[in-house]
Amino acid sequence: MLNIYKLAIFQPKYLRVIGILIFVGIVMNIDRQKLFASIQQTDIVFFVIALCVQYMVYVLKIIRWHGMVRATAATPTFNESWHLYHIGIFLATITPAKLGEFGKAAYLRQKGLSMAASVMLVIIDRLIDIFAIAIIAIPSIGILFGVHWSMIILTCLVLGLIPVRFIWRRIPFSIEGKMIALSFLATTVSWALYFLWAILIAYSVDIHLPIHILIAVFTITGILSLVPIAPAGLGTRDAALIAFLLPYGIAPEQAISLAFFMFISMIFNSITGGYYWIKQ
Repeated sequence: MLNIYKLAIFQPKYLRVIGILIFVGIVMNIDRQKLFASIQQTDIVFFVIALCVQYMVYVLKIIRWHGMVRATAATPTFNESWHLYHIGIFLATITPAKLGEFGKAAYLRQKGLSMAASVMLVIIDRLIDIFAIAIIAIPSIGILFGVHWSMIILTCLVLGLIPVRFIWRRIPFSIEGKMIALSFLATTVSWALYFLWAILIAYSVDIHLPIHILIAVFTITGILSLVPIAPAGLGTRDAALIAFLLPYGIAPEQAISLAFFMFISMIFNSITGGYYWIKQ
């Protein structure tokens, strides 16, 4: 399997620890007793349900991935796609900006698929989610920052379709309409479940804001957590949640509790992929 550290070779080493330093700085400057109290008072039932919901998100994405791979010359079984995608989840969790997902391309290359097709599959898989979150980000930006910023994001999204169209024309395999429809359905349901997961964790730490506010906060936070300065968005997610939730009366300690359990959930649900990766 591809050395995951080579995936970030173009990234200055000091950038990889900025998120960790941000996290440490935040923890050192809040009331840690209140933080521990908030963590101890977590509703475990909500959190366990959230873990299950997040796993369902992964299942839907595996179904989407399996369909896309089958559209190429590769003919993996669903079990093989299951193992590979879980490995991708694990590598994405432990690398900044989810760069580890490109480990899936290396695996497909070993299975005989061309490097161009392998990398393109990973890029398309990422672009589908990026496009979906970009659409959700338009109203989310409006809710948090004002309508004029939504118009700016909408303009950027339209301009972003230009390179996407360029990439689409150079796909070295054909994707049938049925596959596109299945991908759209799986993506829509998976994002609905993603927000349900995040909201359940918010409820578990006694954050009960209006649903549209929470969705807006989680959307922008999710985008910011992709900044490649720490694995699994550590630090950036914490800082973003504090900044976005504070205007709604949520204490920093509660926001950090929310970020902590989101982080724990991602780590827990990546264990399966870690096991597959070590076992291979």
